[in-house]
Amino acid sequence: MSRPRELPIPAAIARDKGARDVLRVWTGGDDNHTIVLRSDEWEDPAVWGMLLADLARHVAASYAEAGADPDAVLDRVREGFDAEWESPTK
Repeated sequence: MSRPRELPIPAAIARDKGARDVLRVWTGGDDNHTIVLRSDEWEDPAVWGMLLADLARHVAASYAEAGADPDAVLDRVREGFDAEWESPTK
């Protein structure tokens, strides 16, 4: 059962008995976020890099649905990633 403000589980995942969460991110009113993840899901940490790249593309596609240029969105995502990589906020 979902809670208010929780994203819905896609139907294909709800039907898949082997599906499981590997990552959840929550954001609070003060722009902080909390992350929980299943680090033992994949032996090779490179899979997390692939997941992050895929996530960036999903973000760009979502913004594109609202009229943004997806390439510009990806550039901004990369800028944010690089800034956080160089100087972590947490």
